[in-house]
Amino acid sequence: MSKLGFIGSMFLFFFVSNMLIAQETWNLSRCVDYAYEHNTQLKQSALSVKIQEYNLAQSKAALLPSVNAGADYNMNFGRSVDPYTYEFTTQNIQSSNLYLQAGVTLFNGGKNLNTIRRNNFNLMASIQEQAKFRDDLAMNIATIYLQILFNTELLKTAEARYNQSIEQENFTQKLVTAGKLPEGDLLNMKAQTANSELLVINADNQLRNSSLLLQQLIDYTDTSNFLIEKPIITSIDTVLPYTIEEVYQTALTMPEIVSQEYRYEASKYDVSVARSNYFPQLSLSASYSTGYSDARKKYIPGDTLALPVGYTGTTFESVYMLQPSFNEQAYPFTEQFKDNAGTAVGARLSIPIFNKRMSEMAVKSAKIQMLNQELNVYNSKTTLYKTIYEAFGNAQSAAKRFYAGERAMTANKTAYQYAEKKYLLGMMSQFDFQTVYNNYLNAESEQIQAKYEYLFRRKILDYYAGKGLN
Repeated sequence: MSKLGFIGSMFLFFFVSNMLIAQETWNLSRCVDYAYEHNTQLKQSALSVKIQEYNLAQSKAALLPSVNAGADYNMNFGRSVDPYTYEFTTQNIQSSNLYLQAGVTLFNGGKNLNTIRRNNFNLMASIQEQAKFRDDLAMNIATIYLQILFNTELLKTAEARYNQSIEQENFTQKLVTAGKLPEGDLLNMKAQTANSELLVINADNQLRNSSLLLQQLIDYTDTSNFLIEKPIITSIDTVLPYTIEEVYQTALTMPEIVSQEYRYEASKYDVSVARSNYFPQLSLSASYSTGYSDARKKYIPGDTLALPVGYTGTTFESVYMLQPSFNEQAYPFTEQFKDNAGTAVGARLSIPIFNKRMSEMAVKSAKIQMLNQELNVYNSKTTLYKTIYEAFGNAQSAAKRFYAGERAMTANKTAYQYAEKKYLLGMMSQFDFQTVYNNYLNAESEQIQAKYEYLFRRKILDYYAGKGLN
């Protein structure tokens, strides 16, 4: 039996060891890094940045010449015009053409250059918006992380209360059995134990739900292998090391402000792009083409013939005219492509005179969009200042609540310890003891809430002050 017990103990040891290794703890930094890598919405924001990169690359490519090549093949039946002899024919004709065209815009009122500048600012704005999404994601993770720590402490406190209620219930049972307390006190203690057990169940459910919410936020699917690392909080510094103005000036460099400023700069170039429609457009083009027709023939010089054309006036001698002869041959495909080649170079100037006021309306619309974006910049800065101002007030109120909660918990704990001694000696009724006990529990719960509320408010200020999240 001892040997079997030893084997069982070793098996239990290795099983527990493997469970502890599998449940590797997650700190806040690891949660944020994992979310950066796996969060679906963050990946979608990265795709938006890619689209802006392609738009910028496309606008730069618009400065380059355009080159196009093409070919066609035709069969004509019945009466038609030979494309290379320009003669009418009734025979069936097979023909083909090849062409190469190139064109470049020399001037279009600066539209291409302004489009590049606009798309560049749009790209920088998109990058800042992605950074804002990353910051928001990290802030949400930190919020839920603190909620998990809060729920963990609540569960720990609830379990301690439950164990203490069981001890008090057992002691009350002894006093009732000894006839020192009435049966009603025991029933009240059993009700207290049941309530304490319910608090444990509720606290455990809240902890599980907050943990599941964090896993969903970072897109982590292995719910059985997720254990939050609890940081050791030795002391809480409630002295704010910066002023509202200092935090605000630092926060002006945050992505949500910078992105709006970039959008405003882009809107300026939208106006310039719309104005370019007022200017003439000058473009240069060049082309090369050649083709083949099986109706075209090649004529090779043959013998020269002497044809009589008349007589002399006096001697009546015959007069001859030399006329060359030609032999008809098929015109080879390769030779036709060489001989039929042609090139052309041209320039085109387009001067806008009246286009139903479309250019005018486009400029006015772009100006309105620019003014609207300017207001967005102003509103974002105003909202930021208001948020920081409220964050300062919330942090200061949370600090006061934390200190008050500490004092209240200390006082109620002392009162509870004193009441417990009196109750155990039978010098206090169960009702009075229960009242003191409930006051202590409420003060302890309030102190825990005040502590994590201050930590949360302080982290918000640290975030706007550029301190990051830790």
